[in-house]
Amino acid sequence: MTVYEKIMSHPESKKAVLIKFGFGQLSPIKVEKWFKSYNPPKYYEFRKAANHRKVTDLHAQAMTKEKRTHLINLEEVFNDEKSRNALLKLAEQNTKRNRDGLTVIEKHDPWRD
Repeated sequence: MTVYEKIMSHPESKKAVLIKFGFGQLSPIKVEKWFKSYNPPKYYEFRKAANHRKVTDLHAQAMTKEKRTHLINLEEVFNDEKSRNALLKLAEQNTKRNRDGLTVIEKHDPWRD
């Protein structure tokens, strides 16, 4: 459960959020930022109680056994020697070696700036 879900499940907090933001589409990030300044002790209580796992509950529930098996099979296909060599060759094409042996990225993605 996320901090936003904790806020919305608590009746008094939910009432304060709905008064502030109305009954339209709520942005969880904006609600959390506002609630942090509105009621810091309660916000930190909710944050501490919220689950902070790397895999979300929705993703874990949505993946079937067949999908998981398919992903594992794909991973096995790409872990063979031929695929590994192809990926290393591609990586070498995108990098160049400096005199000190440090890797410098030659091709630059503009969206990373």
